[in-house]
Amino acid sequence: MAALGAHVLQGNMLYDRVLIKTRIGPDLTFNLGPCLDCFLRLRNGYPVLDVKRKHVKASRIALEYFLKRPIKTGYHALHHCDRPTCIKESHLYEGTNKDNIRDRDSRCRQARGERVAHAKLNPIAVKVIKMLAQKGFQGVKLAKAYNVSQQLISDIVTCKVW
Repeated sequence: MAALGAHVLQGNMLYDRVLIKTRIGPDLTFNLGPCLDCFLRLRNGYPVLDVKRKHVKASRIALEYFLKRPIKTGYHALHHCDRPTCIKESHLYEGTNKDNIRDRDSRCRQARGERVAHAKLNPIAVKVIKMLAQKGFQGVKLAKAYNVSQQLISDIVTCKVW
């Protein structure tokens, strides 16, 4: 990863390429002001540049430019604004994957319920399961009827999930 950080030494050239494809976005929460959105080629929702035959996120290039040094090994360019296309200096910060997960969880951005890619249930089914469980239906029978595990039924009934 240290080789990627070397693009900081290329001066403004890469950052200028990032800035060419930007526009001011709408105001966001956290009173950070408007985002500066970059519209380079997107990869998984993030704008990227090819640097030395590797995809480098525009936010990483921007943060290294502002820090005037490479991002530390094992660290990433994280967003205060939760907007992957933003490259505004005040919206970016250096953090670990653990910081990113903590940030995601504190903002309730973790996929839950039917937003989970492999979800077998929907909100209506969950309400029916809770209602039937309250009326005395056994978790084993509910699990079989909905083709899910008995543990999932238990977690739904005790409000650990959904």
